Amino acid sequence: QTPNMDQEMFTAATAQEEELIRGRETYMVYCVGCHGPQGDGKGPAAEFLKPLPRDFTKGTFKYASVAAGELVRDDDLIRSLNHGLPGSSMPRWNLLDETTKRSLISYIKTFSSRFTYERPGQPLPIAPDPYGDPATEADALDRGKTVYHGFAGCYNCHPAYATHDAMKVAAATMGSVVPTAFSDSLY
Repeated sequence: QTPNMDQEMFTAATAQEEELIRGRETYMVYCVGCHGPQGDGKGPAAEFLKPLPRDFTKGTFKYASVAAGELVRDDDLIRSLNHGLPGSSMPRWNLLDETTKRSLISYIKTFSSRFTYERPGQPLPIAPDPYGDPATEADALDRGKTVYHGFAGCYNCHPAYATHDAMKVAAATMGSVVPTAFSDSLY
């Protein structure tokens, strides 16, 4: 190795170390309360949260663009930080800048050896919307209403947001069985 190459390797190692330090500092401020100091999901607040916080030591994440069981991509983790996880106690962390989020992810990845020995999975292609691309928000709402009342029959368990006649039209439009009777408690 040349002296220049040694310097480049040292500089890269130093930058990586600084990133992990910055990520650890961020983790200890924002994440440790729920995910715990070992990243095992056993922080002091965890017992009060349902669902429980993610255990980072397993290296598995529920919301990812890769096939189940494959190692997540950094962009999947960034998406969780940017949007939070609805239905859980994981908030969005938009108060953190992009560099800080990337450092945090680098640190979180140190909790699982999977990130050392495995490569992230390839993103799965997202199929186009089977009902077509709505031209406007109003079109999307109308289509959602038709699917809700026609194809999916959501009104069987959830409140209906349409008249009985509109639900019959929605079912016919979606090629579903057209209901002939309705529960008295649809609304």
